[in-house]
Amino acid sequence: MPNDQTTAVTGDVHGHLDPFITILRAGGWIDDRGAWAGGARTLWIMGDLFNNGPASLPAVDLVMRLQQEAPATGGTVGCLLGNHEVMMLAAHAQPNAPFPGTAGATFRSHLLASGHVLPGDLDGLTAAQITWLRTLPTMVRSGDYLLFHADCEMYYAYGPTTAAVNSAVTAVLIRNDPAQLADLWQAFGLHHAFIDQPGDHHPNDGTARARALLTQYGGSQIIHGHSPIYKITGADPTTVTAPHIYAHHRAVDVDGCLYAGGPGFIWDLPPL
Repeated sequence: MPNDQTTAVTGDVHGHLDPFITILRAGGWIDDRGAWAGGARTLWIMGDLFNNGPASLPAVDLVMRLQQEAPATGGTVGCLLGNHEVMMLAAHAQPNAPFPGTAGATFRSHLLASGHVLPGDLDGLTAAQITWLRTLPTMVRSGDYLLFHADCEMYYAYGPTTAAVNSAVTAVLIRNDPAQLADLWQAFGLHHAFIDQPGDHHPNDGTARARALLTQYGGSQIIHGHSPIYKITGADPTTVTAPHIYAHHRAVDVDGCLYAGGPGFIWDLPPL
């Protein structure tokens, strides 16, 4: 039987509802009817429910419903804000505003030109979904873990604490100023800040960046999604069933990349 004290994380869903449901059922998080069955456990989804797949809006609805059902048994379902949520909200709020730095493009056309988005998803967002998405946290502390979606350093620009970052990003999404939305969209799209790159000035620059974020926002280890594990390790995405731990154990990537055929996984956070 699963431990009722478990906190677990799972990576980017990207509209791939069927494999997401499969791993939820396999872990005892939902029953055969799709209802919450996780007891008093805690599950965090690392953001990017949208795009690259056929069922983004149903994935949002599922997570919203499980979040409502879980407290009845002492459980918790949390979802972080991902860059694809920001892109969808921005393009929905400011469809005809010019997108900075892209000649002739609007927010809507810039998003649709990526080829990752179904126009029906953008047009089908409900008021309830928009309200929920705008208030998703950008970063969260869970014990000694620091959880956020993107392996980048954008967080410094939005505040010195997790609470300040969450408040500032939510304010951008509610205010709907095109320039601020574009800044958030572009900053959130960066990757790989914590990888020790051969071209860095020092061999452990990625690790140093991870340590610096942990020093600023707290925790001993970063958990993120955003960057598919197979693109970092070179593994066949269909074989990725566990997180990638790197940066001298200061960072953990849990994006199993469902959209590339990965089976996905849910990882129980071990004590640090």
